[in-house]
Amino acid sequence: MGGFWSKGSEEYGRSYDFHVGFSAPSSALRAPLSGLSHRHQPSLDPSRGEEDTPRPLRSPLTSHTANADPENFYLNKPFTRDSFAGSLLLEEKSVFIDTHLHIIDRSALPYPWLSGAPDLDHDFLYETYATEAGRCGITTVLHMEVDVDPTAMQAETDHVARIAKKEGSLIAGAIVSCRPEEEGFAAYLERQKADPFVKGFRRVLHVVPDDVSEGTLFRENIRRIGGSGLTFDLCTLPHQASRVTALADLAPDVQFVLDHCGVPDIRSDAFQLWKAGISEIARRPNVVCKVSGVVAYTDAKTWTAQTLQPYIEHVIASFGWDRVVWGSDWPVCTLGGGLSTWVAATHAMLSGVSETERSKLLFANAQRLWSL
Repeated sequence: MGGFWSKGSEEYGRSYDFHVGFSAPSSALRAPLSGLSHRHQPSLDPSRGEEDTPRPLRSPLTSHTANADPENFYLNKPFTRDSFAGSLLLEEKSVFIDTHLHIIDRSALPYPWLSGAPDLDHDFLYETYATEAGRCGITTVLHMEVDVDPTAMQAETDHVARIAKKEGSLIAGAIVSCRPEEEGFAAYLERQKADPFVKGFRRVLHVVPDDVSEGTLFRENIRRIGGSGLTFDLCTLPHQASRVTALADLAPDVQFVLDHCGVPDIRSDAFQLWKAGISEIARRPNVVCKVSGVVAYTDAKTWTAQTLQPYIEHVIASFGWDRVVWGSDWPVCTLGGGLSTWVAATHAMLSGVSETERSKLLFANAQRLWSL
């Protein structure tokens, strides 16, 4: 079966999940969503009876903003001429990293799974993405492999690298496809380590039997990645959380990235199973969570930022601000409204957090993780 979409995932409706900016003045985002307005308290210890959700520490519009003119907020800072000018300068130098772009070019590469995903069985080219990304303030991008035919894995990397070399390209690196379950992975790993454009690997696991990731060769090859500086993205469904934790425990020297907040089934409001899995995965310090494209798992006609709020809050509460990165999951995000809509929802949910917290999610953690 191959590809991002499988009949085994039909509980998600159209959950392909690929295999599925600017900071506005706070007066324009006056109603911050509650949970993200409080700083995360790290290092919770379940053995001492501590909960896995953060306790409120402050209101987003109190402390240093409490006495400011409510009409003169800028990024939740008291207004002065100097601070306003400094904020504008910050805007000019702002960085916004999208860690999860897919390019689909059917004239260049074979995608066997597309025939089973009619909503995505089109060309989604870099130029289309780049136009909208520029309008959203996105400045840097990582390409994510698109599960091409295994014979074309290197061809996909080369194709994206050529796009990245064009003048003005936003692409700074690639997370490439791999097959850790195969004998040739060790040699493949050495070739990728020699290419500075390659930043990590992904093998989508929810489209293959669960025993693939439990195989001896698969696990040996995952451990080989340790110490290479390359990451391994995990794209799994909520019921596969135990597979994620098993890999993280078996390869503590590997930096894992959990895609799409663990692919919650927001459309069916299946919150508790997902929540428990995220809490357990987050206890592994070698796992980072990617806040990416979750709009694709909603009811596209009815969702709002409040629909997403409990999921994003729980991810931040569980992983903390130092272990989250942002991604679009374009073009899969078009199933739930598109890139601009997802960016707008992200900014709305971040409206009450500090500049430091915002920057960690939107660029600083990604810069550190992939040396961008």
